[in-house]
Amino acid sequence: MALAVGALFALSACGDDDDPAVVQSDEQTVLLSERVSAADGGTFESGGLKVMIPAGALSADSTITVRSLPNPAGLPDRFEATSDAFEIAFADGATLSEPMKVEIAASAVPTHPAIGGIARRTESGWQPAMGNFFRDSTSTAVPLTESPGTFRAVNRSLQRTTGDDVATGREIFMDRTFGNETFFGGTVGLHEVLNNLSPTDA
Repeated sequence: MALAVGALFALSACGDDDDPAVVQSDEQTVLLSERVSAADGGTFESGGLKVMIPAGALSADSTITVRSLPNPAGLPDRFEATSDAFEIAFADGATLSEPMKVEIAASAVPTHPAIGGIARRTESGWQPAMGNFFRDSTSTAVPLTESPGTFRAVNRSLQRTTGDDVATGREIFMDRTFGNETFFGGTVGLHEVLNNLSPTDA
């Protein structure tokens, strides 16, 4: 009887290729496993995560697998988790020649002095992902990455420091242009393109 019940439980956890049901395991949840055409790329979405792979970015056709890791260890105190961690992997040794976009829904909007973003798990622990930002309009954190890995949305605490160095840093960040206005204004004409757009549309 116990064997029959175990068999039924095992069968209930399986599905055919068309079944979008989430597959459960002891340590993680497989949210999706889908074939990706290298030529076409695609957008893959499940469980608060969206992965956008540009056409031609993958080195070969592959399978993208996304697993949810609800509470992996090692998140530093300065990071407040605002999502599960998501492990993204490609099969068959496929690599990216240009960045894919990862978008993760956050459960909490950052408040000063914290900033929202993405942490990536590395060999030395969780670190801020390169090229990531928080999108207030959709409460999502977005990094661009040229390699798969494990990511999660976080609110990251900033140092509460005052003094001359902080004032200088603020002045550099807020006021210095490093000559960019010549390129974006004179060469690109960005001000003309954006003149009739609202900030949200821009």
